[in-house]
This record gives sequence, structure tokens and C-alpha cells, in this order.
Amino acid sequence: MDGDTHQPLTTDEAKARLRIAADQASPTAWVKRHPRHALALALLGGFVAGRVRASSVDGLLAAQKLLVPLLLGAAAKRK
Repeated sequence: MDGDTHQPLTTDEAKARLRIAADQASPTAWVKRHPRHALALALLGGFVAGRVRASSVDGLLAAQKLLVPLLLGAAAKRK
């Protein structure tokens, strides 16, 4: 027990840990780890969106504005 002392983190160490945790918690991190699943979900979403009536197009456009940049950003970071 005596050798198990915990020193407080310095500001730079705490910032580094926070950045790592934030990167791992982002949706783009999941897309990077599971590119095939992300592609399958995107295709499935496209098929579902294509089957929806024109009255709900506004909601689909809002979802598209969120998902397309997310997927493109993950693909760009992967290269």
C-alpha cells in the first residue's frame, strides 16, 4: 500500500488525457473503428430515406446535413 501513491496530474497531462478521451468518445472515432458498419448504416439510411414520403423530406434533409459531414470527415481523417 505504501508504494501505491498517486500524484496529481500536471495541467499538460490532464489536457492530454482529456483530448484522448474526447477523441475516443466522438462519433467519428466509431466510424474509424467500424468503417464497414458505418457504410452499411449509411446505405440503409439512404434506402429508408428514399422510401419516406415527400412530407417528411425536411426532417431527412436536416439528418443528411448532420450525417454527410460526419462520414466525409471520418473518411478524410482515415487517409
